[in-house]
Amino acid sequence: MAQQAPRAWDIDKGITDPARFFALLPTVFPQATLFFVEGSPAKDVVRCYKQYASPGPFLPGKDAFLGLSWGFRCSASPVFFQALSELGKRYHDDDHRGIGDHLSLYEGDRQLFHWHDSFANAFMLDGSLPESTVAALAKPFGCRYGRGRFLGESGSSLTSA
Repeated sequence: MAQQAPRAWDIDKGITDPARFFALLPTVFPQATLFFVEGSPAKDVVRCYKQYASPGPFLPGKDAFLGLSWGFRCSASPVFFQALSELGKRYHDDDHRGIGDHLSLYEGDRQLFHWHDSFANAFMLDGSLPESTVAALAKPFGCRYGRGRFLGESGSSLTSA
């Protein structure tokens, strides 16, 4: 009998500070190789995504309707996340859409997390990640976390139900 993969983790709504979030990513996910964003980011953020662009397919698939958004594939590096952290200082609270709507982080072709409507909703993380990794991202923001309670697979290869 094949062993079933662990259910995805989720972190509850409450991460609303893009600057702090992006500053944490290189420490929490040092193994990350690719970052994907979909949406209609601000022009200065688009320049950043283009600067760190990495050729290849858009692995998460498109989440947006009617093709009204852009998709970017970027190399995940500490320098890239530092640049996003700096830009995140301009796009906080209700202006977080300047960063983009849907975020995904990968290690190779393994999806580490997918965040539909970033900075406004809960999000899903790979169920095989250790709890300490999930806690390292959730606790600085005072967010609860646990095994997935989401249904559906919007832009995600993560399973939860």
